[in-house]
Amino acid sequence: MEVVNSFTLCYHVPMAFKKGNIPWNKNTKGIMIAWNKGKKFSPEAIERMKIAQKNRIRTDYKGKITKICEICKIEFSVFPYLKEKRRFCSLKCKSEWMRLSFSGENAFRWLGGLTNKNKLLRCSARWREWRKAVFERDNYTCVWCGTRKVELHPDHIKPFSLFPELRFVISNGRTLCRKCHLKTDTWGNKKIYHAHT
Repeated sequence: MEVVNSFTLCYHVPMAFKKGNIPWNKNTKGIMIAWNKGKKFSPEAIERMKIAQKNRIRTDYKGKITKICEICKIEFSVFPYLKEKRRFCSLKCKSEWMRLSFSGENAFRWLGGLTNKNKLLRCSARWREWRKAVFERDNYTCVWCGTRKVELHPDHIKPFSLFPELRFVISNGRTLCRKCHLKTDTWGNKKIYHAHT
């Protein structure tokens, strides 16, 4: 805020207000009255409102019924008007049903399993556990140059593609920085390429 010639300028308000200015709505509390305050409805209007209210009241709130969850097979109670809608006892069961119903061949974008097995393995939880175990064993340090706090790669000593039985063996892994990983014989399938030429 900035004071200029007894005017207070607010940066979020586009105009200045003079000190001591009285707002337009001062002492106006209670002057505006609702249009229907103190008015009486006719007996016909009251009857029409009663009938309309009766049509809105649900009569099936009184008791609950039991259903069986489609996922965990546990009984749960539900109001009768929800007996067709509620199929699961909890959100956890509903999300499990959605996971089973809309994944794999049931997914709407399923194209017949086009993802190769190498990609599936490298995106799996087992791969992430192996990677973390290798990094922790090497203390998040490149084993060749000893640098830390750089982009680290988990490298297989014996290649991933040639030795499938050693893919998730921790002793077959080592932590390398990107620069050192580019110098290895197995970066970009160099070893496989040289073996076939």
